[in-house]
Amino acid sequence: GLNVTGQWNVGAVLLDMDGTLLDTERGYYDSLVAALHAHGYTDDTASLCEAMVGLPGPDCEAMLHARYGERFPLAEISRAFIANRDEFLSAGLPLKPGAVELLDALQAAECPMAIVTSSSLRTADAHLTLAGIRHRFDTLLTRDDVARGKPSPDLYLLAASRFGLQPEVCVAVEDSNHG
Repeated sequence: GLNVTGQWNVGAVLLDMDGTLLDTERGYYDSLVAALHAHGYTDDTASLCEAMVGLPGPDCEAMLHARYGERFPLAEISRAFIANRDEFLSAGLPLKPGAVELLDALQAAECPMAIVTSSSLRTADAHLTLAGIRHRFDTLLTRDDVARGKPSPDLYLLAASRFGLQPEVCVAVEDSNHG
């Protein structure tokens, strides 16, 4: 393994995608707030939408129903959200500050790295491509690879085993508590 500081023995770096490398959160958040407002839901949507960051779709839907009741027009709001999100993505996907520098440094140190994300493979592939960094990753682990996604550790344990490493020598880089 690579001896980074004299004390740390890092075998691989496992990187979350949304909010860690890709600045998707802001666009997703704005897209959802706009969809809710367009349908007349203008109460404290900010805290609700912030609470949904990093959660899988079904959890977000449950939160919306819990807040607005069973008659909440989920299908319409979802369509509006998707239209807003696709418009945001069509402009290209911004990277978080420091993301390229981090990837360059890991590459220079010949440190194995993988993407470990709650997204589907299709979404992860598309978003990393839009952001211009898909080619940097040979290993891409998504919710399609495990029965239980995050916050279960299954994806990270799978990533470690792909590299033939003990989980203890892998460093996970995450931006949210759910990760």
